[in-house]
Amino acid sequence: MWKPVLTSVLAIGLAAGLTACRGEEDDGGDALTKQEFIEQGDELCTQLNDDIADAFAEFDEDTSYEETQAMTRDTIMPLFEEFIDDMRALEAPAGDEELAALLDDLEAGGERAAEVVEMSEEDAAAAGDPFGEVDTAAQEYGFKVCGSDSNADA
Repeated sequence: MWKPVLTSVLAIGLAAGLTACRGEEDDGGDALTKQEFIEQGDELCTQLNDDIADAFAEFDEDTSYEETQAMTRDTIMPLFEEFIDDMRALEAPAGDEELAALLDDLEAGGERAAEVVEMSEEDAAAAGDPFGEVDTAAQEYGFKVCGSDSNADA
């Protein structure tokens, strides 16, 4: 049961559900257009999806829930934090409040995911996807990779 729990709730939520966020305040630099931001954000999501798939590649039905928790806490969560930093480094379109809201929701999802990692197997199964609403918002914003379920079998 652990694999559907952490893979679905955390890995898929982190990998497929990751979305865009706002950049630093406009310092007069060249802000990306919305389309450029989406393209670069999707590239970062693709890289994160690949990294998470690689992390889970050696796991199988015999891997314990505790081993999965440790890998998620020690490997996946730091990858997620690095992803957020990389997205923030992009120069977001100035004044894009929808994009800013996606960041807030994404970070909240990351906090919920960190809590789920520490839960018992039963509680984690009941917790649901911490990124569900962010996934939808990312797709509505225009992302193709971020927020998609293209890696649902990862």
